Amino acid sequence: MSHYLQMGNTVRVFPEADLTFHSKLPAKTYRANFVEQTGAFVLETVDDFECTGKVYGDLRQKAERILTTFAQRECSTGVHLTGTKGSGKTMLTRLVSEEARKRGWPTILVNQPYGGDEFSQFIQSIEGEAVILFDEFEKVYGWQEQQKLLTLLDGTYPTKKLFLLTSNERDMVDRHLHNRPGRVFYLFEFEGLSPEFVREYAEDNLHNKAEIATLVRYVEVFNFFNFDMLKAVVEEMNRYGETLVGVLQVLNIRPELKPQDSYSFTMEYGGKEETLAKGRRGFDPLKFEDDLDLRDFLDDNRAHSVQFDADMLRGFDPVIGSYRFVREWNGKPLQLLVVRETNGDFGTQELLRRAL
Repeated sequence: MSHYLQMGNTVRVFPEADLTFHSKLPAKTYRANFVEQTGAFVLETVDDFECTGKVYGDLRQKAERILTTFAQRECSTGVHLTGTKGSGKTMLTRLVSEEARKRGWPTILVNQPYGGDEFSQFIQSIEGEAVILFDEFEKVYGWQEQQKLLTLLDGTYPTKKLFLLTSNERDMVDRHLHNRPGRVFYLFEFEGLSPEFVREYAEDNLHNKAEIATLVRYVEVFNFFNFDMLKAVVEEMNRYGETLVGVLQVLNIRPELKPQDSYSFTMEYGGKEETLAKGRRGFDPLKFEDDLDLRDFLDDNRAHSVQFDADMLRGFDPVIGSYRFVREWNGKPLQLLVVRETNGDFGTQELLRRAL
């Protein structure tokens, strides 16, 4: 038996087995699509987001906070997750979607730059609570397309929606979404993995527990250390029984220092020791280069630009946060010690000499 559905002047024929009516959108996961032939937006079912295995860090607490706040507010709620790839944004959206389904709320994935009145009306025509996920928002939506969503995110429509926006760069998101809790209530910035996340993961997976303190300290000092990096480091350390410093010399991992931190740079060569600079920010000691005049220091009549890179990393002290690099210069070892500022103090010369 067939059923006939008339939409305007168009009649569509459906076999009875393919036609099911719901008074409420089932709590599944959908993708929003636009059908040009009919000029209408539709929803297509996709695989549900699921979280398998242990969830590290405070992501479950963040997900619970988002959902609890959304449930208690009378209007729509926007949430912006921004920052480093692989630091937890996607996992948090999966957790929110999974928990939302348990509450009877569907998730609608938007991965095309839809916007304007027709799209807003379509989203609002879906009665009841729902999660609307804009993944990699700044890549899908250009500047003009982002502005077409502002009205939808204002929360002035009668139905409640939880809008999740993920981005890798906050500056690429329209400024009218910054500092506007009426549109985006929460902002979660992911700069990298938290020390708690790393410690918990290492306790579960790293064979040599003595290296955990070093690994945690390393992540505290460096920016852009994501979950892929952590997995690779632990995997390689377990496979070869090597230290963190050992595996960093061969892995495709070059994280950057946090630009807000300060460092001192001390060089040792031929029995001489000299602090080259203090309080310098934004340096990456894995590619340290300095144009200081080192003629007297290096027993050479020429001025030199001295460079160290990751292959020259020979030591890392998790206690004082120091990195020791060694290279050869005129047949003698030239050592560079980089010490991260701790509580406003760069450490004593005794600590520097001990590390060198």
